[in-house]
Amino acid sequence: MSFGGSVQGMVTTLKNNSSLIGKRIKYFNLKGSAKYLRKKINFKKATPDQLKKIRDQIQLENRKNLYLNHIFIRIFFLILFYTINLIF
Repeated sequence: MSFGGSVQGMVTTLKNNSSLIGKRIKYFNLKGSAKYLRKKINFKKATPDQLKKIRDQIQLENRKNLYLNHIFIRIFFLILFYTINLIF
């Protein structure tokens, strides 16, 4: 059985690919470490006025996106119907 060269090539490829990934630090491994204990994230509290402003801004963006989607869909179907009518 002379497939030692191909097996060695596969092993080398796997080793090279794993070295490209790099070492990842998992979240669950950090929980007990001193680095995790020192790192505290403090989130700012938003006032009701700020929340209302953010909500209004998101609703406006969603309205614009919905409007643009409707326009593109209508244009697409108009072109589609026009080409079907030209064919038949």
